[in-house]
Amino acid sequence: MKKILFLALVAMLSVQSADAQRKGGNDRKRTPEQIVKSLDEKLDLTDEQEKQITALYTDFFKKELSREERRTAMQEVEKK
Repeated sequence: MKKILFLALVAMLSVQSADAQRKGGNDRKRTPEQIVKSLDEKLDLTDEQEKQITALYTDFFKKELSREERRTAMQEVEKK
């Protein structure tokens, strides 16, 4: 009986941990506006610069790319 309770407890904790990890992954996705806000705080961007950067990131996020293509495209966006 103790073994069954122990295994049930371990199973519940494992499921809870896995669920928490899945939920945490969604928080990492940022919108172009959030990225620009962060950059503005660091670099004190003008309104025109904010519009240009928002457009760059919006176009980037609309593309459906593989992991390697996404990495290369992100480097291009950062250069611009």
